[in-house]
Amino acid sequence: MQSNPENSPSPQANRCHLWYWRADNFRGLADLIPLLGDDPDLTDFVEYLRLRERGLRKDAFKHLGRFIAVARSWSLARRCEVVNRLMKLHDERPRVFDMIPTPLTRDLIDPTLDEWMVHEPTNPVPFRWRGGTDNLRRAIALDPRETIARAKLIKRLLDEVAYATHELPSGYIGSAQDDIKTLDEVASLLTGSSLEETVVRSFGERLSGLRRVVQSYVSFLKSGSDKAYVDWISA
Repeated sequence: MQSNPENSPSPQANRCHLWYWRADNFRGLADLIPLLGDDPDLTDFVEYLRLRERGLRKDAFKHLGRFIAVARSWSLARRCEVVNRLMKLHDERPRVFDMIPTPLTRDLIDPTLDEWMVHEPTNPVPFRWRGGTDNLRRAIALDPRETIARAKLIKRLLDEVAYATHELPSGYIGSAQDDIKTLDEVASLLTGSSLEETVVRSFGERLSGLRRVVQSYVSFLKSGSDKAYVDWISA
């Protein structure tokens, strides 16, 4: 059956639908424009933000491509400066996911951070932004005051344990013993940290909840019961 064009949603209706579900993202893109508009080197990136906020994805990516092509020719120092600025803004606005699209990460941000880590192996900043468990640990080792890397690592570790336990009581993914060690690392990262009190409290509550779940499963394994965990825990 062919669709009736008269019954198809209009571009304006589609835009309203997107705004309803992604309002924080679109508002965030608009808010970034005056913050970055002072740098002539970012003209095409700012235009990407402007067009993306309006829902004009194809045109937006044309400007993004131009920005990346020019930025790749900059000196390492200039690329590091801009990447650091963009990553800071994005870290403060995690719900503005269209700010850092895949081509920007793949073709400019990650290559710059990789080069930066080699050029300045004792600087925690590129390791912080490159992310991944090992890089975040490295950033914290280089500077224990690294609150951004610390918060990112804690969240990452807690997310790993949450994934391992998300199918309980029907099943456990991975090793509960390893997850206990992961939770111990989180507790160590929280101890004496300079993270904001509300952040520590939030992470601490999540840590306590996950520890109860994992320890319960460890107790089940140690019990040697021939029951399924779902039956054992409800007995």
